Amino acid sequence: MNITALFLYRLTGAVNFFHIAAVASLPTLIFGLRAVILRRPVGGWIDTHYRLMAWSYVGLVAAVVAEPSTRLLAQWQRTQGAFPMGKFWMLVCFVSVVVLVAGGIWIESIVRCTAARVQKFC
Repeated sequence: MNITALFLYRLTGAVNFFHIAAVASLPTLIFGLRAVILRRPVGGWIDTHYRLMAWSYVGLVAAVVAEPSTRLLAQWQRTQGAFPMGKFWMLVCFVSVVVLVAGGIWIESIVRCTAARVQKFC
């Protein structure tokens, strides 16, 4: 999905925040899969995989939250008139950052405990 997101230009006709977010999320997916395939780092690959996949999921949730916000703003624009693009991108970035911060808190509180339990079984 990250790769296909790089080819979507309907919203602005140019590279935008969503393209940057897709590129930023690729390393979590690639290195999370790499940890499983290579079983590296030795003794810590499960934790590495688990954390990176959790961040990949949080990025997906951020995209799910940000995408409808663009639809709502487009609806606003059709009914209320022009919505300044600066405010548009501020709002999209804001909702994405809120999700990322909440996701980071989730990862550090819940995922750490779960990864420790999973490590016992391997």
